[in-house]
Amino acid sequence: MKRKAESDETVVGEAESQEPTSGEAFAAKRKKNNKHNAARGGPAEEVEENNEEKEAEEHLSILELRGDGDVCRVLMERYARSSAQQHRHLCATAAAMQSILSEEGLPLTPPAYFAAAITALRDADRWDREGVAALSAFLAIVLPLLPSESLPKPRAKDAAFVIVSFLRDPSAGLSTGTLRSMVKSLGLVALRLDLEDWSSIELPLETLLLFAVDKRPKVRRCAQSCLEEFSKNCRSSSIVKKTSKVVHRMHRKYIALVKNSYSIEPTNAALNNTTSKPEHLEALRMLNVLNTMLPYISDKIRMKILSDSYELLGCHFSWPTRHILRIFEALLEQSDVEVLVPKAENVISALTSYVSSAEKNPVDTIVSASSLLKNVLRKFGDVFPTMWIRYLPLVFTSLIGYLGSDSDTSKLVADILKELINFHINQSLFRLGKGQSDNYKIESSPEAAAVASICSVSDKMLKKCIFPTEHMLEVMSVLFLKLGGSSIFFMKEILLRLAQFALNVDEEKPKMKHLEQCLGAAVIAVGPEKLLSLVPIAIDMDKSTFSNSWIIPILKKYVVGASLQYFMDSIAPLAKYIQESCKKVKKESIRKSLQSCFHSLWDLLPAFCRYPIDISEKIESLSLLCVVVLKEEPSLHEIIASALQVLVHSNRDDIRHCVDEPMSIFSQNFDMEFRSFCYSREVASKNMKALASRSMELFQILKDIFFDSPDKRECTKDALGSLGFIIPSEYIRNFFLSELKIVENSSILTDSESLYDHVQEENRRVGEAKAVLEKNEERSRLVMELASSFVEAADTDLTNIIFDLVRSSLLDINGVCQCEAYLTLSRILKEKDFYNSAQLDEVIELLFSVKPPVDASSLKNRFLCFDSLLVYILKSHAADMNTKAFFILNEILLTLKSKKESRKLAYDSLITISAKLKTPDPDNADSDLLRLFSMVGHNL
Repeated sequence: MKRKAESDETVVGEAESQEPTSGEAFAAKRKKNNKHNAARGGPAEEVEENNEEKEAEEHLSILELRGDGDVCRVLMERYARSSAQQHRHLCATAAAMQSILSEEGLPLTPPAYFAAAITALRDADRWDREGVAALSAFLAIVLPLLPSESLPKPRAKDAAFVIVSFLRDPSAGLSTGTLRSMVKSLGLVALRLDLEDWSSIELPLETLLLFAVDKRPKVRRCAQSCLEEFSKNCRSSSIVKKTSKVVHRMHRKYIALVKNSYSIEPTNAALNNTTSKPEHLEALRMLNVLNTMLPYISDKIRMKILSDSYELLGCHFSWPTRHILRIFEALLEQSDVEVLVPKAENVISALTSYVSSAEKNPVDTIVSASSLLKNVLRKFGDVFPTMWIRYLPLVFTSLIGYLGSDSDTSKLVADILKELINFHINQSLFRLGKGQSDNYKIESSPEAAAVASICSVSDKMLKKCIFPTEHMLEVMSVLFLKLGGSSIFFMKEILLRLAQFALNVDEEKPKMKHLEQCLGAAVIAVGPEKLLSLVPIAIDMDKSTFSNSWIIPILKKYVVGASLQYFMDSIAPLAKYIQESCKKVKKESIRKSLQSCFHSLWDLLPAFCRYPIDISEKIESLSLLCVVVLKEEPSLHEIIASALQVLVHSNRDDIRHCVDEPMSIFSQNFDMEFRSFCYSREVASKNMKALASRSMELFQILKDIFFDSPDKRECTKDALGSLGFIIPSEYIRNFFLSELKIVENSSILTDSESLYDHVQEENRRVGEAKAVLEKNEERSRLVMELASSFVEAADTDLTNIIFDLVRSSLLDINGVCQCEAYLTLSRILKEKDFYNSAQLDEVIELLFSVKPPVDASSLKNRFLCFDSLLVYILKSHAADMNTKAFFILNEILLTLKSKKESRKLAYDSLITISAKLKTPDPDNADSDLLRLFSMVGHNL
């Protein structure tokens, strides 16, 4: 009883100190139990290597112990009825262990089982393959179950020595499964050693390294995994230093084989990555191990390995090339820049040399080496900021040919080239000084010479192809954007060649999309003025031709940060000339073509209003031009309205109204930040003041167009709303107060029961009376429609005036402009948060004092109001809000029982509200969305 009460540590010590006959006893008991299990499981079969491997696969995982932790009992429960030979041997081994421990009075715990297993392994007969296989599997199962305190470091050292002796005995002839289990066990025991005592860890380390290059893949992978985990835990600097020497010694041993067999020219076997010699395969396995160990060795040894690696890389592919490239990658990732600096030039030269011999080397290695070179140049960018000048042209020359295909390789190469351009090339390197003219010498600096070389290679590539591929155009686009304005010098020939492609390609073809984006990059980079100097838009009246009209849609999408002066001096006069020419042309088809060109040119105005560089200087001239056009050219009303809207929102930094969708896509594709075009706060303030000084006349003209031209209302309404941000609020308030009086008078007029008789008696013309009523009603609708556009720009006083207008319209018994009133109210609730809180009761009272509308448009706008209100109420979490929420929700749910069109609107409303209430944790019991579901459930 006393022995059973002793600690596990004592148990381990005593179990290992049993007399040598314990090994013989274990063998006898295992054979006896094996016969018993064989009788239960079926006839005994010969144990083959594949069965042992399967056994190792099954038993390397930790078993879940229950109760007293008896490993034997768990194994018997799991495998006793199995007919598999390896399971019978395992159960026999476990039973033998259990029997020995029971006879010795030791507890049936994992530490005791481990001590017995190690003793049995020490005394095992090497020729008993079945017994050793089962014992190794049992040991691998028990080891992970040992508590950390149950195996002291001295005992762990002894156990490791036993396992190492068994593994390194050449006469043992162990099978793959057995080796794998024992290597796993060694790796687990090694973690229990004194990791600061070199004498304890040297032999296990060397053994794991030995099996990490074993010819059997499963053994090799297991050893590498154990080696990595073991090395990760060895943190002592002295141990790291000694470990590094051991690893380097192994590396030197095998690297000699690589050097001796390195081919000067690539052979077919090398290109196919086949190696027939066993020593070659062993060297490759060493390189794999080295990859695993690099994070855990010293910088000094890393640099020695790096030196060997770049010497071995060479210009041509050979059987170790792919592994050497992986070594490069790991070394660059694990080493600090300061450590790598002495080797930087050699590494970059070696990689560049390999990439430059692209025609003789496999494509995948070229891509890998190029990606490494990109990372190296980036890593040393701060230390050697001009290093790219020497190497980037060489890389471009070697890789650019791969862009000609549509394969995955083309995409990988394009990504590498784009990253190189993005990181190393910047237009600030080539900014023109005040004294420099357009005759800028591109060879004037090493940076310029390097870029000129890159652009020359790119131009030659485009010259050879029938039509540029998507990846060619992507690289050219990034080059345009990074060079900025200086690309007009470096990429002039490329730009002209792209223009020629655009001139000859069908606009409907899918290829045109990528070419358009590339030309759009050129527009952004150099600006429309310089671009049109190379590719001018011109008209030949004698031949009735309009040259380079294909570029107009591209300008419309991509012009940003241009000059208003250029539009007024060059584009507008050309449009005027075309308009004048139309009057002289008699042929209808030609006249229509000229009119189309006229509108296309004016259609560029909104693009030129997108963050222009000269607003404060040129706004007066632009305003005068816009006033003239609005008065004299009705067909251009929409264009002028759109331009004014873009101009205002550019200065509000509201990119939603300034950047077209194609530009947004372009920004995502090429990491282009349009914020670089945005104004500073000071410049924007100055511009807004300049705009305000010229806004009153434009406001009056657009207002008249809105009321008088039904087909222009949508565009002029948005433009007037934008002007609301710059026109004095007092002026807009007075405008709406006057309109409110008209609406009130209209309401009084229509509410009068004697109105019709009065008018009939006084005018005796029923038609005139109806016309007056209809005109007033139409005016009311238009005022309410216009009011919705001013909500976003309105201050508190103007918002209250608009709300009064909404209220009078909703309470109008004739419901003349209820649809517009609901829309305006929904915008107030969406844009003005204070109205949801300060005026909540008033808004709800107003909505429920009005009978729900019958027409779909009004009902849709009413539900928009409910959406904002219900979301606000549910998010406020106030106790007194539930009644209001039920009120709103009840109407929506009742509408679900009405006609089909109204039912769909109610469903849409519920979906919208649910989407707005979603949170990262919607299953939270306190979430607003679940509260909504609960309320819906109570109402149903």
